[in-house]
Order: sequence, then C-alpha cells, then structure tokens
Amino acid sequence: MKRNYELTVVLSAQLSSTDLTKLEKSIENLLTKVGGKVQKKEDWGSRKFSYEIQKQTEGYYRHMIVELPSDAVDKLRSELMLLQGLLRYLIVVQEKSNKKQETPKENKFPSGQLGTKKQEAMSKEHMANGR
Repeated sequence: MKRNYELTVVLSAQLSSTDLTKLEKSIENLLTKVGGKVQKKEDWGSRKFSYEIQKQTEGYYRHMIVELPSDAVDKLRSELMLLQGLLRYLIVVQEKSNKKQETPKENKFPSGQLGTKKQEAMSKEHMANGR
C-alpha cells in the first residue's frame, strides 16, 4: 500500500552548488529506486544549527512530500544513511487533514494587548468608574 510521507533532509553546507544538486538528484533517484515518487519539493534554505552536527554549524534544508510503498521506508532509510553529505533526515507519515481550517477570530484588543477575561473585566470596571 502506498502512502504519503514527508521527507526532510539536512545537507552539508560545505557542498558546492553542483555537489548539492547531485546529492539532491541522488536522493530523488533513491526514491524512484525503492518505488517512490516525489510529489512536492521545497527548498528551506540554509539554517544555523543549535548544536554541531558532524562538526558543522549549518546546513541546507530540503523538504519533500513523497509517495512510497509502506514496505520501502526501511530500505530508503538504509540507503539514505550511506549518502555522503547528508547530515540528517526525517521521514514521517503525512497526516491527512479532513478538518476545515478554522478562520481566526477577530481580536477585540489592539495589537500588543492580551484579550483575557480578567483584562476585559478590568477594562469594563475602568470605563464604569469614568477613568
């Protein structure tokens, strides 16, 4: 059974642009090899790490939505571990969202003020006292 997965990879910032492109193509070829298909790709750019990963302080983030047979995930993981220049990866099942997105409620207070019940009561009391 094929499912949709989110694949996020962190690539070494020490790679040249051509090596980075080659590594991205290698990842896409691996996905095809294990029976998967890339549905969407996003370039999240270069980001600093909060701690060193393999003696590096930043990396290139790439995010993909992929369709994979569920039995191919372990094979993909083992193949990803062998790629030079790939610092980290994360594969998670993409959640199906059947819920409609809720529209945000209008804020009664100007920006910078919190709209808590206590503050509303204090505001009403303040207005009642003529201050």
